[in-house]
Amino acid sequence: MADKTKRISINAFEQAVSENYEEFTTIEWRGLSVIIKHNLSLKDMLAFVDAVTKNCFSEENATYMPEIKDFATRSCIIEYYTNISLPSNVEKRYELLYRSSILNDIVQHIDKLQFDAMLEAIEYKTAHLAQANIEAITGQMNELYSLFGNLQKQFEDSFGNIDEGAVAGVINALSNGMDEDKIVRAVLAAKNNKGE
Repeated sequence: MADKTKRISINAFEQAVSENYEEFTTIEWRGLSVIIKHNLSLKDMLAFVDAVTKNCFSEENATYMPEIKDFATRSCIIEYYTNISLPSNVEKRYELLYRSSILNDIVQHIDKLQFDAMLEAIEYKTAHLAQANIEAITGQMNELYSLFGNLQKQFEDSFGNIDEGAVAGVINALSNGMDEDKIVRAVLAAKNNKGE
């Protein structure tokens, strides 16, 4: 049976949304006029999630730092939703964000559904990146173990039949200066003395 429900056109829906939508709210906070966006554009939403997520990982070694998430989220709320400028100095920014009550006033005016979805996306993204980092480190360690194993096998194949006297001869040649000819002669002399 065909659906007889009358569909609402795109134009009608768009008009209804635009006629009843206020993009911003202005609040007075301690003598300041703070302009707050109700929700973020797709581009800003993606940038917000990406910024919070990236800030949770150290730049030096990509270590996951969950303790930074709240601070990064607070910073992004101010930067993406309001007309407030924050200092680039991290200590000063932290102090301002945690000593003021501005965030409580801001979050009352933003789209809760979108914001909650963004927080959930940040959780998933940070968990995924943390796991990817663990797997990358594990892969690198496995490669390193394999490299050491191959190196050990090459040494055993090359020098496995050499006795302590040969090793002493090589060490003696090395202690007298790095000279490839001396090392080779010392190894060959040790092998010849052994009768090989």
